[in-house]
Order: sequence, then C-alpha cells, then structure tokens
Amino acid sequence: MSLIIKNLDKKTLIKNIIKIINISKISNWTFKNFILNLPGKWNKSIAVFDKTKKQLIAFSILSENKKNVHIHLLMVGKKYQGTGVGSKILKKISDQTNKNITVKTYTSLINTIKFYKKHGFSVKYLKKQIVFFEKR
Repeated sequence: MSLIIKNLDKKTLIKNIIKIINISKISNWTFKNFILNLPGKWNKSIAVFDKTKKQLIAFSILSENKKNVHIHLLMVGKKYQGTGVGSKILKKISDQTNKNITVKTYTSLINTIKFYKKHGFSVKYLKKQIVFFEKR
C-alpha cells in the first residue's frame, strides 16, 4: 500500500467531506464542526490518501495552543484499520511538534485506549466516561 500523507487544509477537507464523514461515523460531528476554525487547525491537521486508489483513507483534525497539540479526531477507514496508518499519523504529529500531544476518548472504546497507550500516551485523568491522554 502506497500512502500520501499531507496537510488537511480547509480546501482539501471540503473537497473530501463526504469521505471524511463516512470514515468518521461520528453522529455529533456535523459539517459545521469539520470546518470550524481552531488555532493551528489548518496547519496541523493531516490527510492520508491511498496513492493507487487516489482516495482519502484516514485523517486527523488537530488544534494547538501554547503548550499542547490536541487531537480532536484521528480516524482511519475501516478497510485500513490495523495496517499501521493510524501509527503513521501519530508519528507525523509527533514529528511536527515539540509540544505535548493530548487526546480525549471514551472509556468504552477499548481498542482506541490500547492504541494510544501503545504509542506512549499516558492517562492524565478520567472524568465520567472520558479518558484524557497526554504524551510528552
């Protein structure tokens, strides 16, 4: 599998919004959520394309503040899960910052929790059904 990993700017997001929504399958994220301007979002967010099929297969929406880069969404298309695509996205995020990387997820998403722990994230706190991870 040959991948192209590039910046997910606003133009790329809008061009691929149907695929992005289909990959994410998160009912509470609307088009408005996806195009919302956040600090650093359009410079930090990532899109992954399958070069041979010329289609978006994964993405990560990020923002940043003075101390942290925050992962709002990191989603990989079902067909590509378990192939290392998510790990490549995390490596790209790590390579482009020296800040802490944070992410929130639900305690019920066991595979997601295992994924972040495998990549060196530690639990910063638990609150109700939310796990907040951080990697330094």
